[in-house]
Amino acid sequence: MKIKVVLVSKDDEYKDRLQRRILTAYSNRIQVSAFSDLGKAQERAVELYADIFLLDESEEHNELLLPKRCTLVILTGENNVQSIGGIYAIAKYQPISELVSAVTDIYVRQAELHGIRFGDKESKQKQIVSFFSGAGGVGGSTLAAAFAVHLAERGDSVLYLNLEDIGFSDLYFSGNEKNSFDKVLYAIQMDSSSTPMKLENALNRDQNGVYFYSAASSALDMQDMNEDMLELLFEYLAKIELFRWIVVDMNFAISNRVFQQIERSTMTVFVTDGSQTANKKLQRISNALADTLQSATLRKLFLMYNRFSSKTSEKVQGTVFVEVGGVGRIENAKISEIVQIISRNDSLDELSKLNEEESV
Repeated sequence: MKIKVVLVSKDDEYKDRLQRRILTAYSNRIQVSAFSDLGKAQERAVELYADIFLLDESEEHNELLLPKRCTLVILTGENNVQSIGGIYAIAKYQPISELVSAVTDIYVRQAELHGIRFGDKESKQKQIVSFFSGAGGVGGSTLAAAFAVHLAERGDSVLYLNLEDIGFSDLYFSGNEKNSFDKVLYAIQMDSSSTPMKLENALNRDQNGVYFYSAASSALDMQDMNEDMLELLFEYLAKIELFRWIVVDMNFAISNRVFQQIERSTMTVFVTDGSQTANKKLQRISNALADTLQSATLRKLFLMYNRFSSKTSEKVQGTVFVEVGGVGRIENAKISEIVQIISRNDSLDELSKLNEEESV
């Protein structure tokens, strides 16, 4: 569903720039019609049955003729103002992602107030690839982030979803920190027809093209993500059309929460660095999974090596995992550089091909 917005401003430079930015980055969310003339803007709002009438504060708004359920929002030069004279207001000069988020929040609030139900979008099958570390410090999160970048660089639409207790997506991707996992948790707890739109509105998109959520403000909040909430989360994500792939980065534990995630995944990738300690732990994980999961699910378990060293690493033996390949040590590079380097590794291309075979 697109939000129909009519924008009115006599500042042609601002108006044209805002319309262009929305068209470039948010055309899948917002349909914007921009005008300098207030009368023509009102006519267009009636023709469109517009949802939001975005009006520059310099314009008179007392005698506006707007369609039913069209919400007036004042564009103001002041920051941190949410209303003017009882009318919604948003700052003109802020990052486009925050402005779009503010418009969407107002639209959702008003729609719920009027009892408007958002049509149940048909769920789209997603390619879910879940990454788990066989032991701490082996770089499982880095590999997951690199795989997401790999998919985006080849033209696929992808969400990187960090579900670790103390995970921090912002290490790998840059975006609006206000679009954090806090909004996701709140939206799921509310569990309404507008939840998919709220989840979509909370998304960031990195310069690589990867969608993601910034980390929750408190790691303790992630404890709320129990089995039922995870089930709801993936049901709602299936209704968002922005991405086809979901790359999940998650803590491993012997728990139903993890087993359910493995079951819902198209494929699951375990990561080890080939050290003696990590390999021993991975063998124990393998035994636990072999005793718990059905054979069809076991066939979807794969293994990748990261930070593999000819001096300190060796391949693990006797596990249920199918080896895909791996990445050697990368020295003297920032985490963002490491992600970019790994994203071009042939093993990730092989992994994406295996996933597509599994999903057939």
